[in-house]
Amino acid sequence: QSFSEAVSDEYIDFVKHQFNLQGSPFPLNACGEIMKGSRISINILTILITVSVAIVYQGSYSREHKLGQYDVHYPKHWQVVALQALGLAHFVSCMLLMIFHIIAKTVWKVKVAIETFKDDNPTEVHTLSGPYGVYLRCKYFIGDSELIVKLLLAAVSYMGLSLDFLIYSIHLLYVCSQERSLSKVFDALTLTSRQVAMTAVLGFCFQYVFLVIGFLIFPEGYGFADMDTSGCSSLQECLLAHLDYGFRSGPVWSGPDLTWPMFVFDYIYNLIVILILAAIVSGIIIDAFSSMRAELQAQTDDQMNNCFICSINRSVMERKLVKFEHHVFQEHYMWSYARFLMRLEMAQDSDLNGLESYVQEKVKVGDFQSWYPIDKALSLETEEDNKYSEKDLRVKDLEELRVVVRQCTDGSGEQIKNVRELKAGMKDTRESLKTMELVLMQLQTDVQKKADQMAAAAAAAAAAGSTG
Repeated sequence: QSFSEAVSDEYIDFVKHQFNLQGSPFPLNACGEIMKGSRISINILTILITVSVAIVYQGSYSREHKLGQYDVHYPKHWQVVALQALGLAHFVSCMLLMIFHIIAKTVWKVKVAIETFKDDNPTEVHTLSGPYGVYLRCKYFIGDSELIVKLLLAAVSYMGLSLDFLIYSIHLLYVCSQERSLSKVFDALTLTSRQVAMTAVLGFCFQYVFLVIGFLIFPEGYGFADMDTSGCSSLQECLLAHLDYGFRSGPVWSGPDLTWPMFVFDYIYNLIVILILAAIVSGIIIDAFSSMRAELQAQTDDQMNNCFICSINRSVMERKLVKFEHHVFQEHYMWSYARFLMRLEMAQDSDLNGLESYVQEKVKVGDFQSWYPIDKALSLETEEDNKYSEKDLRVKDLEELRVVVRQCTDGSGEQIKNVRELKAGMKDTRESLKTMELVLMQLQTDVQKKADQMAAAAAAAAAAGSTG
């Protein structure tokens, strides 16, 4: 169900968009190749720039160094020129990646979002032609997270080119994210970012509460293992010290005596801040990794052992001597169904046969279950397993079709024979009519001659009588 809906809502429009781009002139018809080349170029140039900077960079921290001034850490001018050339190529690659992402994907995403808005809000379609439509398109345009990442890549690349080459090191994170195994780390951090942020807020609250309790109970302040902050002079200064050093160790008292309030304060502080909060943060990230790994493993097992279309297990097929790979990639190939749905979407009603029209009507009402071969496969059906054998039915249908075709052929031959005989009869009739017409014309001529002769004889007789 979800696969078919995704095909109808996104896949078909995406294929149409890519097909339109293929018909466009270069470079619009090569968006995928340009984006792939840009990614490779960004990765290579990032590594080259960061390694080169690490090799030629002189000195370390310096008060004299300012952004955009390379004389302090790059003593040779040709090194700066070379790094600027690499940086310019890096920035161009980032811009190409961003621009062609907009052409290839963002435009399509905005279109799909607008069509979804039209389907969900049919009474507000007229608002899309006004300012609200512009607002929605801008919202969906900015809502493309992949575009935002590529925009940040271009911005950081420009900063590295115009401010300092050290900034290019930030792109190493992007290079790492291209590796599939490392991308899971970024996915886990992204999925748990809200939980980690809320835990950090909780830690801030605990730090503030402990600081306030210390102000209320103890006459003297305390420090931490990394820094003695007992001499802080204001609540703000003490709070900053707490937030900076308080997550690394528990309170350290300046005096040798440890009273019961100090002991309870230390114990609760170490228990909540040092142990529990740190365990919560690490637990959130570890749980995210575990759930992602379990989900990925479940998906992999499902893909390797169950047919996506009919859901029949590999072992069931192998017991009946059916190769699972052949079944998945030939008989029930997932993308063949996607292309079939695309044909139903794009074809004219007059181009569809009866079965395709039936499926098209089911798709229009969202009924995908009735025509998918769920728990069914033609290669698995036998007479012993199923009285209603699809193979036997198909052979029977072919026999009946052969008989019908033979009858139609015989009938057509008889009709052709009758037509030929009718044409021959009509030809004889036309010839008979022509002969009869000639005979009638000859008869008319003879009658006319006879009438003329009789009129002449009567005239001669009348003349003779008058003479006599």
